[in-house]
Amino acid sequence: MKKFIIGVLILVLLASFCALKFFVLGSPANDASLAVRAEEGDGQLAIYIESMDSAHAISNIEYRYNGTALHLTVWTVLSSPLNNDAERCLYYEITDETEIWLDNKLIWSAH
Repeated sequence: MKKFIIGVLILVLLASFCALKFFVLGSPANDASLAVRAEEGDGQLAIYIESMDSAHAISNIEYRYNGTALHLTVWTVLSSPLNNDAERCLYYEITDETEIWLDNKLIWSAH
């Protein structure tokens, strides 16, 4: 009986880790699964990012600067009551950035 309970606990623990990965942590999205639109006005840039897959929500957006280029990485998770927002809007004041990249796709350039 003790081995059975330990086996069940191990299965529950593994299922919890899988749920954490798919519903909370997620994975980086590629640019083919995202719709992106950038609008410029009044010295500000609005970037609209939407998941094209209805089963995925955007959980996080990471920012990394490389010189004057801003690189964005979008993390998606499976939609759930914890996270079901498939669209995000980011606002930036246009200062020194000359390019904004999402994955390996240029989405805005000052040139």
